Amino acid sequence: GECKEAGVGFASYSFDELDEVEGLVDKCWQSVGQGGRTEEKLVERWKLILDRYQEQPHLLDPALPKLLGSLLKLIRTHEDKKQLRITSILLYHLIKVRGHKNVVRHFPHEVEDLVFVLDLLEGQGQDAVWEIKFILILWLSIIVIIPFQMARFDSGEREPTANRILSICQNQLTAYDKSKDAASYLASKFLSRPDTKDTHLPNFIQWALNLATKDGAKDNDVTGGLTALAAVFKHTKREDLLPYASNILTTITQSRIKQHHNTYVRKCALKVVQRIGLVFLKVKVASWRYQRGSRSLTINVEGKVDANQNGKADFDSGNDCENEEEYDVPEEIEDVIEELLTGLKDNDTFVRWTAAKGVGRVTGRLASCLADEVVSSLLQLFSDRETDSAWHGGCLAVAELGRRGLLLPDRLQAVIQHISKALVYDERRGSCSVGSHIRDAACYVCWAFARAYDPEVLKPHIHEIATKLLVVTSFDREVNCRRAAS
Repeated sequence: GECKEAGVGFASYSFDELDEVEGLVDKCWQSVGQGGRTEEKLVERWKLILDRYQEQPHLLDPALPKLLGSLLKLIRTHEDKKQLRITSILLYHLIKVRGHKNVVRHFPHEVEDLVFVLDLLEGQGQDAVWEIKFILILWLSIIVIIPFQMARFDSGEREPTANRILSICQNQLTAYDKSKDAASYLASKFLSRPDTKDTHLPNFIQWALNLATKDGAKDNDVTGGLTALAAVFKHTKREDLLPYASNILTTITQSRIKQHHNTYVRKCALKVVQRIGLVFLKVKVASWRYQRGSRSLTINVEGKVDANQNGKADFDSGNDCENEEEYDVPEEIEDVIEELLTGLKDNDTFVRWTAAKGVGRVTGRLASCLADEVVSSLLQLFSDRETDSAWHGGCLAVAELGRRGLLLPDRLQAVIQHISKALVYDERRGSCSVGSHIRDAACYVCWAFARAYDPEVLKPHIHEIATKLLVVTSFDREVNCRRAAS
């Protein structure tokens, strides 16, 4: 029955099981404490239904307000920990499928909720399941943005409210479960408030930096500190972070995090570095970028694009930087780009992909001449002296630049020469060969270019690209490369 059902392909146009899901919410408390695995069966049925929508999570949106209202009402009125536990488990799986950013906006955030959630969260002991802490911290993250001074909620009997919230964040950032992610999100939202950015932000940043870089720190503590810094740099205003950016960058680059054995630590470190780079640069859309008319492959191939938009494809990348909006680019940007380019050579794809996205984001805020220097440095990765990791990272970064319109048409000739080599990259090592991941990434570059550029721009290179793709489609040993090329 259920095991076979889970493996069946699924596609739908609406949330068909809404009535059954609402029934499970109504019965969840009744299942607590009953024999015959009643509670376990209810939770498994809940997960089975929602898991079907992991590829179509948007279908849950119309039902979210009602489901969340019912589940949060149960949290408000629970009488024991068993009721709170099963409610939190159901709510967490709903958040897992739909994503916390889409779900948290439906959480209630009235003034009275702050005291209730904070007290309930502080009352959870060490034996509490992590789903309870995750839900309550996530709920608190939207409550703390209420437009009232936190000092108004203080009483002489207890510690100030702001200190209580930060204490929860710091405790959970060293936890070994998903509540760590919720805690970093809560910290970033709380510290972006006008009444906390001057009093609590500096101390928290220093605490997180020390946690991430101190000698002999556990991997879990390092990731907790880096995750907190990455979240704070994502949600806090640029002007508030500028005084601390240079010190954090220097501390991270001089530490041994880049050579850390843990892949996730290196990934988080690169994420912090790229966000520091974005803090150094003003927020703007590059006026020099290639403006394609549409991301649709069909529209691009058929040429159904506005003449005005097509005309922007002929932008001359040789324009002087004098024509750009003039502002000083800090010297630290060189260090940021160097770290990201080094990250493209990392041994793990996880880290290389983060570095590639960082290169794209930072390059999009540079002047055209500086961005062209980044492209030149990037093309040096496609050298016979470089490792297969560098080739793969280079392909990912090139695709990211092309997708964002940051690779101008006059650079395509040089880039496509390297991509043609990457499409047939195969290096023999002992009794095996290396290169399938590079060929797959090169196919992704071709996919990105087809959607990013006007047909007239790609026309001189179509024969070369198509020939290599046809060879990969027909003769490559790896099925994922044949599928990507086709």
